[in-house]
Order: sequence, then C-alpha cells, then structure tokens
Amino acid sequence: MVTEALTIKGDKSGLKLLINATFTKDEILDSLDTKITDNLSFFKNSEVIISSNTIEKIDYDFYKEIKDKLENQLNLKVKSTFKSYVGQATTNKIENLKTEFVFGSMRSGQFREVPSHIVITGDVNAGSKVYAGGNIIVMGTIRGTVHAGYSGNRSAIIACTKFRAPQAQIRIADLIVFKNNEGLTNKENLEIAQIENDEIVLLSRDNKFR
Repeated sequence: MVTEALTIKGDKSGLKLLINATFTKDEILDSLDTKITDNLSFFKNSEVIISSNTIEKIDYDFYKEIKDKLENQLNLKVKSTFKSYVGQATTNKIENLKTEFVFGSMRSGQFREVPSHIVITGDVNAGSKVYAGGNIIVMGTIRGTVHAGYSGNRSAIIACTKFRAPQAQIRIADLIVFKNNEGLTNKENLEIAQIENDEIVLLSRDNKFR
C-alpha cells in the first residue's frame, strides 16, 4: 500500500518522482521540500521524470507547478510531460495481458484491481469498483464503477450484458461516462464500450449511442 505523498526512485535514466494523488496538494509539496529541496546537493544536475504510483492523477495546473519548481527553483531537468504523466502506457501490449476471473458478483464495498484483463461471471453491483489494466468483461449487469485500461491504455474495452446507468460509471484510460447521463439510462443489450475520436462510445446490438 502506498503511504507516502511522494516517493523518489533512481536508476541510470535519472530520478523518478512518484506522486500519490490521494494526498493533498500541501502534503505533496511538503514531501517534495523534505526529500529534494533539503537534499538538493545530492540531486544536483539530475534529470527527473514526474510519474505516479496511484490510479488517481493530479491536474495539469498542479503538475505544472511541480515542474516549474523543479526546473526554475531547483535547477533540475524534467524529462516528462503532462501527457506522459497522465497516459502512462502499460509496458505490455493489451493483447499480451493475462486474464483473471471473478466467479460470481462484486458486492457493494468490494474493490478489485488487476494489471490484466478481468472477466466477472456475475454483476458489478452499486458501491463496488473494478479497475483493470486491460479489458473488463462482465457477464451480468454493471451498476458500480468499472475502469478499464486504468494505466492509460486507450485500446481497452468494457463489455457487459446490461449497463444500468443510474447507478453505474464507466471509465477507460483517462475518459469517463458519468452515471447521471440520462441518455444512457437502462440501455439493454450493451456489447462494448470503447474509445473513438477521444470519447467513450457505447455500442449496442441495435445502435450506437454516447
């Protein structure tokens, strides 16, 4: 479990700052000051990659604030971009990922996170969450939150028998379909949710709807 606001790792490519976006802005900046500013001589002339060790991500303004601080105040060279930070691609191609199975339904309060594809033989009930690095296949109804390609893989898909929008929320990579989208309410026979033209498109047997 990640318990620090900011973690620093070093290798031959330079420094990697892993940001835990579940912490507050002040906590992350305090950690940055403690670990880098107070030990600046050690990190002198280092190249830095701003990265993440959580699914949640900081926004662009905060990313830029950290980048500016590293470059202008601490004279470090930031090699990463906000796009690379948000859309950190999985190291394996999606077709090469393994598949995990959940036999039965996900109950309220349950959370499952896997780096692979996942197949759920029952429902994803309201109050439950499923995050996968690859595809999510639900053989029943989605009422909870499902997030495919959570590490930034936009080729991931979500498929289920029924998408019950009033309780559900679906995400692929950095995009989201909110549960309060009335146009999606109680759509039947949903086959696939995928990304097209920078938005999530939901494909049913009879038509295509967003």
